[in-house]
Amino acid sequence: MMEEADLLRERLQAITDKRRVQEDIAKKRRQIEEEKLKLQYIKKKALREQWLMDGLSQQSQEEQEAMKLQAQDEQEQSDQLQSNIHRIEKEIEALETQELNISANEEVILKRLKEVEKTAEDIIKKATVAAIEMEEKELKEGCSTTENHNSFSITMETTEQSESAIDCEVEVAVADSPEKGRTQIQMMNNFV
Repeated sequence: MMEEADLLRERLQAITDKRRVQEDIAKKRRQIEEEKLKLQYIKKKALREQWLMDGLSQQSQEEQEAMKLQAQDEQEQSDQLQSNIHRIEKEIEALETQELNISANEEVILKRLKEVEKTAEDIIKKATVAAIEMEEKELKEGCSTTENHNSFSITMETTEQSESAIDCEVEVAVADSPEKGRTQIQMMNNFV
């Protein structure tokens, strides 16, 4: 029973860990989508600026330098975003591997749990056996070791009261030995 409780606790922990990992994976996928949107925006912006720069033939040296610096900055941002996307994808792969390991461990725990888990029939059978054992124990403890006591209901008629019968309950001691039993019965006959 203790092993079953431990296995249930382990399985619950595995389910909790698996859910946490799945939530982390979902969170990282959202991060990737955000990074991809930022990257797409920067690329579109860079293309638009490149198109504008090509359309303006007469630019001063300062404007050309500013445009170059801005293009460089955008390229760095783009490289950084691509690097982030790649890193997050690797983290997702690691989390997916962790999730697979947790699932495999959970399967092992579930298999062990089914081996030790009691079916309803097993529980009823065990409870019935325990109840029978308890009744037998109570019977043994309730009787003394030397004699058994039985109660009989006896109806006696006397000559003086032949019309009415008297019911009395007499406790009879049944002895271990037949000789002792006869003596007790004789004593009862003398009493009557």
